[in-house]
Amino acid sequence: MCKKLLILFFPLLLTLHSAAANCFIFVHIPESPWNTTITVWNTGNCTADAVLKIRSTSEAFEHSISIPANGRTVLKSGTDFELGESGELTTESDRLQVKLSYQYKTSPSVSEFFIDANKSGKKFLLQNTIMDWTDWFGMAFYNPNPFSVTLALHAWKEGTKIADSQLSLPPFRKLVVLWSDIWPGLTQSGLDTVIAESNGFISPPISITGNTAQDRHVFFQGRILQEPDLNYRKEMRLFVERISEIGKTAAPGFFIVPQNGQELFTGTGEPDGTVESQYLAAIDATGKEDMFFGYSGDDIATPADVRAYYTALLNIGKSAGVETLVTDYCYTQSKVDESYQLNQAAGFIPFAASDRDLGTIPPYPSHPIDENNNSIETFSSAKNFLYLINSANFGDARANYLNTLDNTNYDVLILDLFFNDNSPLTASEVQQLKTKPGGGKRIVLCYMSIGEAENYRYYWQTEWATTPPSWLMAENPNWPGNYAVKYWETPWLEIILNPGTGYLKKIIDAGFDGVYLDKIDTFEYFE
Repeated sequence: MCKKLLILFFPLLLTLHSAAANCFIFVHIPESPWNTTITVWNTGNCTADAVLKIRSTSEAFEHSISIPANGRTVLKSGTDFELGESGELTTESDRLQVKLSYQYKTSPSVSEFFIDANKSGKKFLLQNTIMDWTDWFGMAFYNPNPFSVTLALHAWKEGTKIADSQLSLPPFRKLVVLWSDIWPGLTQSGLDTVIAESNGFISPPISITGNTAQDRHVFFQGRILQEPDLNYRKEMRLFVERISEIGKTAAPGFFIVPQNGQELFTGTGEPDGTVESQYLAAIDATGKEDMFFGYSGDDIATPADVRAYYTALLNIGKSAGVETLVTDYCYTQSKVDESYQLNQAAGFIPFAASDRDLGTIPPYPSHPIDENNNSIETFSSAKNFLYLINSANFGDARANYLNTLDNTNYDVLILDLFFNDNSPLTASEVQQLKTKPGGGKRIVLCYMSIGEAENYRYYWQTEWATTPPSWLMAENPNWPGNYAVKYWETPWLEIILNPGTGYLKKIIDAGFDGVYLDKIDTFEYFE
């Protein structure tokens, strides 16, 4: 569990978080001639502030609003906010109630319902209101994620499943569909219920029933069907698989290397469990800390039973073509020698780190183990690697930092995207590091923590010190400034995966050969 040494300092969050931001999602804001009204009540004794964001296919509009104490604010589309596809209202207040209303032109029929804050799920019940005057039924879905999700739709009538279908929903997009587009030949009264299942967390969808004259309508927000306890291991596997899909699509051949969390290799976390083939297919190698030294403390041999357990799991990865990069923490020369010998015997790619801050090139051995001038294009041909993600020891000497790395003869480099001054490495700098002194090519990976948020990163917001978001958890007692995250929730997924501004996009744009993912084992925090 390695973390970069703090570079910038911010006020520490309280371990017990105070108020968190609340977010109300508006899945469906229909286009003209529909009229949408958002009513916000404040049940508190002080004025409350909120931000309304309306999303369209190409841009987003933001409005700051205030709601008087014990009062309300009414917002109308076309007057108080622009028309768009969907929207959200965020506030630090926990005293707001939000209602959404729909009206077609000047029809006397108005449908309205309250919206709960911070609600998302994977399985929903949608109602088709069947009346003498209804003749069509539709559904509105919104994907708040920076990746596509798949929707499985199941139509039911009086307790019997009638039909199934499947839809794809792009990132940050709304989809409005009629029943007849999904199930041709099925009458509007031929189904009374739809169960919608998503392979990612989405906001509750909306069911819409109306008539051709467009003078009467019924809207309902879908009911979240509570699933059994969240499977934190499955959600981490899905997270890594999405990183792999996005990375390899944007940059073919992009390497995905999760560190630790080898328990994800099987369904039970035990070597005799069912192999998670899809997860293993999504990754190219795996990183393991403390395999032979460091588990109980630096320069201390890892217990034999721990070695045996992880060896069995790592061999499962090996059978699937997943190589292992081992970082042992030891500095006594005899133990460094033993670490390299044990790793080589096990078929692992070794690195003996002399400090857990990973800010120095170990003084011993004086050259990389099994040093060579070969071009390294896959991990199966790599003999050694350097793990150096903290550049604080180089001060502001960026050129010295780059030249030092450039002059090493390691087969693989694992580096941070940012130099000591918090500026990212450029594509030309990364390209320079991809060639060893002897002319052979090497692999350059970029470190990225996906299970913890770090308060020295570009995405950190200073207001989180007093009003942390609901997905930000307690501080890691071993690494000040690092906080566990609910890695399955949309705001964190967007920080990492946003196609325009996400952390992964920055790494790809910098030209790294792949990503080295830390804190995969955060699932243990929630279990």
